[in-house]
Amino acid sequence: MEDFSPECWDDDFVKIEMDELKHEIDESGVSNIEAFLRKRLERWREVEVNLAITGDSGSGKSSFINAIRELYEDDDGAAPVDVTECTREPTPYDHPTSSNIKFWDLPGIGTPNYPDMETYVEKVQLERYHTFLIFTATRFTTNDLLLAEKIRSMKKSFFFIRTKIDESVRAESRKRSFNEEAMLMKIRRDCAENLGDLLSNEEDIFLISNHEVDKWDFVRLTQAILDALSRYQRESLTLSLGKAITRSSAEIFQRKVNVLKGRIWLVATASAAAAMVPLPGLSLAVDAVLILRELNFYRSQLGLPEVGSDEFTKLRHATKEKVLQVGLTTAAQLSEFLAPYAAEAAVEEATRYLPYVGLAIASGMSFGATYYALYRLLGSVEDAALSHEIDESGVSNIEAFLRKRLERWREVEVNLAITGNSGSGKSSFINAIRELFEDDDGAAPVDVTECTREPTPYDHPTSSNIKFWDLPGIGTPNYPDMETYVQKVQLERYHTFLIFTATRFTTNDLLLAEKIRSMKKSFFFIRTKIDENVRGESRKRAFNEEAMLMKIRHDCAENLGDLLSNEEDIFLISNHEVDKWDFVRLTQAILDALSRYQRESLTLSLGKAITRSSAEIFQRKVNVLKGRIWMVSTASAAAAMVPLPGLSLAVDAGLILNELSLYRSQLGLPEEGSAEFAKLHVATKDKVLKVGLTTAAQLSGFLAPYAAEAAVEEATRYLPFVGLALAGGMSFGATYYGLYRLLGSVEDAALSVLKEAHEKTAADLEID
Repeated sequence: MEDFSPECWDDDFVKIEMDELKHEIDESGVSNIEAFLRKRLERWREVEVNLAITGDSGSGKSSFINAIRELYEDDDGAAPVDVTECTREPTPYDHPTSSNIKFWDLPGIGTPNYPDMETYVEKVQLERYHTFLIFTATRFTTNDLLLAEKIRSMKKSFFFIRTKIDESVRAESRKRSFNEEAMLMKIRRDCAENLGDLLSNEEDIFLISNHEVDKWDFVRLTQAILDALSRYQRESLTLSLGKAITRSSAEIFQRKVNVLKGRIWLVATASAAAAMVPLPGLSLAVDAVLILRELNFYRSQLGLPEVGSDEFTKLRHATKEKVLQVGLTTAAQLSEFLAPYAAEAAVEEATRYLPYVGLAIASGMSFGATYYALYRLLGSVEDAALSHEIDESGVSNIEAFLRKRLERWREVEVNLAITGNSGSGKSSFINAIRELFEDDDGAAPVDVTECTREPTPYDHPTSSNIKFWDLPGIGTPNYPDMETYVQKVQLERYHTFLIFTATRFTTNDLLLAEKIRSMKKSFFFIRTKIDENVRGESRKRAFNEEAMLMKIRHDCAENLGDLLSNEEDIFLISNHEVDKWDFVRLTQAILDALSRYQRESLTLSLGKAITRSSAEIFQRKVNVLKGRIWMVSTASAAAAMVPLPGLSLAVDAGLILNELSLYRSQLGLPEEGSAEFAKLHVATKDKVLKVGLTTAAQLSGFLAPYAAEAAVEEATRYLPFVGLALAGGMSFGATYYGLYRLLGSVEDAALSVLKEAHEKTAADLEID
């Protein structure tokens, strides 16, 4: 049975809605509940969403307004394209599915009608709009930047969008040296330099084509717009997105599914409310009407083709069957579908998964059967829609796509700026975080008195895209002032800043922090050489380490003034004892300051010493590795769908053995036969050996128990969206469940190794 615990729901939000419902019952009784809930189900069409679109003529504003609404240029209501006349007044374009969602084409600043910002704000009514999209096809203008500054002061969200990327790619592709990724990076960086401190991260620039919504950043932009809106606005715009955008992205598709899941309790409760009104026979009729209407809504939202349409006729037979299965149109067909769910056991099972079913109206068959049936129907529609998408797109590239995604962590750029006076421990930190000895190749030179004259990058050993930049200081002949420093050092390049001292932070440190803060970037104050301080103070009879650390932290806080919001934002570390004081806490703070993919990349790049030094870092790694399981399993299942005899098993073995090797190295298991392995207890050795699979034969033996149908079903419970057509059969379930078990076994073995290491350290300390 499918798990009904829908993680997609916002529990607080549902509780608020349930409170509204209870209030309605208290005020009006149960007779009006059905009408109340029906109105709530349609509320998404009534929510106002006003999106402001601005930019110079020819920047692609009109094309975007048409693309996001999925209108052709000659459709009724389309925004006129290739019109040279400038917009003189804010012009709204309604979304075809909801006239309350409006895309406003705004006029520019600096025209006779809008000579200055004050006039513009008043006449254009900037406060009306919920978020702003600023477009360019080349460079953002001074007026674009002025407008963004004003929007920011109003605490509203805005996005910078560089359009016509398809044209840029076509033009550049005629060159022999064409590299699309490098070209896109250059465009993004040029935009970032153009925007200056209005930008906190280069990822906040969206590179799009209005004619290819499945490429570049169009989908990412759509998601960013959704995330900038309120809960009801997000629901409204999500359900208004058309078939092309929904199909272009698994994330958008899943957002729709999640919104639809969130409606199920409303429909089921309306059904139960109708059952309480003493009108004979009404309940079943209302059930049928409600469910058929909602089912039709699911089909249209997830893009199922109509039976008999050209699109339908081109589907594979298996996909046609799935579409037909959810093509119920009559009460008789629905009754047949509902019959298995009307039994008391099914009702009880359904109600167990809705934590708010203490309501009187949830009693009896009506709520449980309706809820359970809708949940099953939505799953079937989701499955059919994904099968349809695979029919159209094919699966031959899915495995390659997912393999590339699995390796993406090695390709993500992370630039960490390290600054501070000579002797503050910068080089030692750069070596410590990369787990290099001072005489290793690539180590930062320590105890060198010569000052850094240029930003010097030090690559992480596991990923050359993770760079620790040793920055020069301000106030030298090369960098006499902040303006020169910002320009020459390229401060906008770095994702976060670490400011080091071994004594007190200098005036230049504070000036730099102030500048970084104005750029909306994160920075950390780090007081180093705590081990030396402890050793020095421990020679005193009155030594108290905790009091000493508190004094150092307090002195730093006084030194930093209002640049600090909390004394805990000062990190006291030793670069030679990463398991002590604040080194691990600093590592976690750096991770949390990065974007999701950067965080994943740096987490997987952390070495054995840092991983073992902290349960939190160890768990972060485990969580990242868990997040990869569905991709490996899906790649396996995709390979199973490609009609090449015997391919699936080979791919399974290769994928799982590669991933298992990654688990072992990431969680720090010693190699069999190594000196570290030889020192382990027998029980721990057995755990390490258990996950030492290296051949397809060993793997087959491990997987055998999970290939049975029951195990496959059990595995699919771990993935809330296993409606994918390519998840059918043994391949997905066995791979997913096998990896989940293997990761758990590696985690257990690694924790046993870690426990032994800690026990040995404690014993050594006692001997000393």
